[in-house]
Amino acid sequence: MRLLLFFSGLFFFGQLGAQTLPQLDSLQQQQLRQSDCYVLADSILLDSLWVLPGSLHWRGQPLADSLYRLQGSYFFPKGALLQQDSLCLSYKRLPLPIHRKRQKKDRRLLQPKMQLGEDIVLGQSYGYQVQRQGDKEGDLKGLDYNGSFARGISLGNQQDLILNSSFNLQLAGEVGGVEITGALSDNNIPVQAEGNSQELQDFDRVFIQFKVDKHYLLAGDYDLERPKNSYFLNHYKRLQGGQIGSSGQLKSGAKWGGQGSFAISRGTFARNSFMGQEGNQGPYRLEGNDGEQLLIILAGSERVFIDGQQLERGSDQDYTIDYNLGEIQFTNKILITKDKRIQVEFSYSDLEYLRSISAINGHYEDKKWGLRFFHYQEQDAKNQPTNPLSDSAQASLSRAGDQTAQIWGGQSINEADGLSGLVAYQLIDTVVHGISYDSVLVYASSNSSDSSFYSVSFRAVSQGGDYIREEGQINGSVYIWIAPDPITGQSRGQYAPLRLLKAPEKKQLSEISSYYNIGKTGQLMANLAISQEDLNRFSNIDNEDNQGLALRLSYQQELSLGYRLKIDSQGVDTLRRSLGINAHYEQLSANFKTIEPYRNREFSRDWGLDSSSSQEQLFWLDLNAQQQGLGRISYRLSGLLRDSSQNWQQSASLQLQHKGWELTGQGSYLSQSNSQFWRPRLQLAYRFQKGLRISAYYEEENKQQQIDGDSLAASSFQYQLYRFSAELPTTEQFSLKLSASQRLDRLPLGENLLDVTLAKEAQLQGHWQLGPKQNLSFNLNYRQLMVLDSSLSSQDPKNTYLGRIAYDAQWKKGLVKWQTIYELGAGQEQKYAYNYLEVDIGQGTHIWIDRNENSIQEQDEFEQAPFQDQANFIQLRVLTGEFVRANQLAFNQSIDIDPARLWRAAKTGPKSWLKKLSSRSIYKMERKTLAQEELAAFNPFELDIADSSLLSISSNMSNALYWDRRGRKFRLILQQSDSRSKRFLNLGFDSQRKTSYSFSSWWQIKPFIRLETASQLAQNENRSDFYSQRNYLLDSWEVTPKLSYLKGSDLRLSLYYRQKNSENRLDIEKAQLQELGLEGKWFSSKGKRRNIRLKLSWVELQYEGEENSPSQFALTEGLQTGSNFLWTLELQQALSKFLQLSISYEGRKTGEAKMVHLGRMQLRAIF
Repeated sequence: MRLLLFFSGLFFFGQLGAQTLPQLDSLQQQQLRQSDCYVLADSILLDSLWVLPGSLHWRGQPLADSLYRLQGSYFFPKGALLQQDSLCLSYKRLPLPIHRKRQKKDRRLLQPKMQLGEDIVLGQSYGYQVQRQGDKEGDLKGLDYNGSFARGISLGNQQDLILNSSFNLQLAGEVGGVEITGALSDNNIPVQAEGNSQELQDFDRVFIQFKVDKHYLLAGDYDLERPKNSYFLNHYKRLQGGQIGSSGQLKSGAKWGGQGSFAISRGTFARNSFMGQEGNQGPYRLEGNDGEQLLIILAGSERVFIDGQQLERGSDQDYTIDYNLGEIQFTNKILITKDKRIQVEFSYSDLEYLRSISAINGHYEDKKWGLRFFHYQEQDAKNQPTNPLSDSAQASLSRAGDQTAQIWGGQSINEADGLSGLVAYQLIDTVVHGISYDSVLVYASSNSSDSSFYSVSFRAVSQGGDYIREEGQINGSVYIWIAPDPITGQSRGQYAPLRLLKAPEKKQLSEISSYYNIGKTGQLMANLAISQEDLNRFSNIDNEDNQGLALRLSYQQELSLGYRLKIDSQGVDTLRRSLGINAHYEQLSANFKTIEPYRNREFSRDWGLDSSSSQEQLFWLDLNAQQQGLGRISYRLSGLLRDSSQNWQQSASLQLQHKGWELTGQGSYLSQSNSQFWRPRLQLAYRFQKGLRISAYYEEENKQQQIDGDSLAASSFQYQLYRFSAELPTTEQFSLKLSASQRLDRLPLGENLLDVTLAKEAQLQGHWQLGPKQNLSFNLNYRQLMVLDSSLSSQDPKNTYLGRIAYDAQWKKGLVKWQTIYELGAGQEQKYAYNYLEVDIGQGTHIWIDRNENSIQEQDEFEQAPFQDQANFIQLRVLTGEFVRANQLAFNQSIDIDPARLWRAAKTGPKSWLKKLSSRSIYKMERKTLAQEELAAFNPFELDIADSSLLSISSNMSNALYWDRRGRKFRLILQQSDSRSKRFLNLGFDSQRKTSYSFSSWWQIKPFIRLETASQLAQNENRSDFYSQRNYLLDSWEVTPKLSYLKGSDLRLSLYYRQKNSENRLDIEKAQLQELGLEGKWFSSKGKRRNIRLKLSWVELQYEGEENSPSQFALTEGLQTGSNFLWTLELQQALSKFLQLSISYEGRKTGEAKMVHLGRMQLRAIF
């Protein structure tokens, strides 16, 4: 992407330089966009072309960088702009659509040489072939496309016949005047993109679009965003369906357009609001609308805010998110404290009902006036739920009205056909303390033929639960019954065998918007909306509150003061002195409901509102004055009438610049019947001539609400924040910013606000280019929280450290390469468990070994499948919701030493020998320890931390010493590695450690004879707190010589021998493995495009020790005592330039087990 922008920029500026000055002025005026007005939103699409950074003007003045973020053609308002109703912006745009891809060569023409009919050379298996017109049979002129279509079968004597297919097609271009863009696939890809980068790849996005001039048709997966210039209607949906759009211009100059969408929703909208935890970067778990904790969030659908400011996703930005687990974690760029207000909006997969969505909008715009219409509807199908409802459940919903959340669908108990690997239950009657209880569910440990078994859904409840979750060995969650208290009769459990019934819903919102331009700088706008929300389509009860109305009137005008018109250096018409007037009136009925919230995220807090629905009238008058080169000042008077309450707010802001001084501030005062809310913010800065900038910042929030005379309510609070910072000018070589702040919080006691907590923070960030190839960057934070009154605060005193240091360097032409990354923070670690789900044989990763032969799947009976055709279980991570606070540390270190880069030309002397030596050392570690103040928590090389303090660790250390690594005659490699991992499970800790020392050589004796050797000493340790039988410590040594015969690049035959001796030091278990094998690879000469691979091996295994133990499985590699035979044959044939045939056959005979055969065949068409 950076190269693309670079070359596009060269082209753009080269074109500018080639024009004469009058042409340049003409181009500038052509790319200048005069003021357009936009309804305030989180993001605003300004143009179809990219907006030139630094060219944005608002109210005739350049827009400060601190008030917005610009990404291509998208505008993201920040700070004071979030308080505006609408924005009128002017800007310049780049005359090239540089967001479109440009490249010298098409990577899709990089193909396997076998397909191109070329010889395959080791390390050069791909080639580039220029495609000429007519190369593709049935080629469509002007349409660029590529993809593949495959059909295959798999069968064997241990599995049924399996049919598989795949289809992928990407196309873009123009045919007959129609632009076509598409990505088609029939692959089912359940894994979403990872949420650790700013840009996501939509692996499961399938669509096709046809476009003619300004008319288009789109079918497939697409995003439906908030319509431009809508006010009440706000939504962001990921859909599957169709969209059609058209626009044009009349002879009179009036513009028209429309768009329609009809689709199925891929998710349900949810908003989570919560306060941060002191010094806890996460992960924080997100929940669904009904408290669901097992969520799959739609990739890219989230919007994250802290204190009303939107954050950016990415490990190098503000946060990362795990879409499949529904967890969000914040990076070290933002220190999370108890004072951070966090809001996360997202869409998550909800398969309860099929939800259809239709959206229509249109507009007509003349020079003087315009009219817009928006309509949106989403509706759940009553007869297509994923889990069909019984007649009694539907009857319960029909009687519930809108109180669906309080209705339970009774015990969701379905009779199962035996256990079948499921967690099953039986119904019994029992007596406890002389009290009889009937219909008690107990776990079924046997498959009795005269008993009924049930599969049961349990749900956490706040009261009335008679079951608790048992942490045991069974594969799956097991719940056990606990008798009520014999004295009080109160339930003592947390779960009940219940299913929460969810009713199908319907939401609809229609909006009409119009505007009328008054003169050159004035505009009158009006919006009228009607909403309909039915929370239960099964019931007619409570339908009287389904409909609501909303009205909005707005007037804005910019008046000249001084009547002097000036053209600034940006070529924008500005008034040197101006006065802006903005008047707004908004009325909502009590039953008006929006699709998604349309107001800013801090609106309720700004006005001290609760979440109840009420009739509202909101109005304000805003006056702002500005002078070119000096700044602006504004004042707003607002009122909010809500039922019988009256709320009045006065706010003011200023932004002044003069001779290096900068003064910015804003403040608001909210007056309610029994409370006041005062919020001033002020910053004074001065920039010295050499660029040093110092600033002082003050912020306060003071809310006092009276009850019982002069006593203060518990919702009253006050804090005062002071921040001082110094910043050097940012250059490519150096930047530095230092800041220190202090925050004092007060809470009410009686009539007074008392000091409760005091927090002090310090931050140091910047970068330093120490030399041409040396870079140092750092971001360090320290926070100290002191509790002044423990009777008013539940917080504990805490010191928080958060930071990242990165250093990379090269010396002596690359002789030494060094990279170090050190990250420190605090967060929490969640306990989790593993469950295993049965899938089709060959489609999983694990196998089940019933070691105790009780026909019950237990956690310690699952092992990694040694052969793919055996794998019929997949491992699933189950979250428990139990978190432990932890210190987090991550450290990456790599050192490469390569004398050949410095002495490549040396032919004789010590340098000619030294250049053959090279080394590489890599150390990566991520560790979480219990929150503590010990220095060991910050030391990345401290590996002997007590098990009682270590929560999890993942570390890998490898060192390699090479002799003549690039040599074609002889090579030597000496390696050492150490990898460790520890997991925090619900039953305790599970840890592994693997260490090894290896030596390998590569000797090209003759052009057709090669000798390779490999030897290794290794130790493999496994520790489990709960499963003692999984504890083992394996020592092993292994040697593998290999002799190969080569005939050019066409034929390779290899004969090898492997011997491995292993021993369990914790038990009397030994294994000796001897393997003799033959490998063959044949690539046809040019034109035949065929290759054959063959592998035959005989393995003699001797084992002494306990049978069916986990250690035996690790020692024997899944083989049987005695003789084992394994063979593989693969054939790949290019039938033509566009057809490939693949055939493979695998077989094995292990010990006395029956012979296994497995065959696969696939035909692939490439186009």
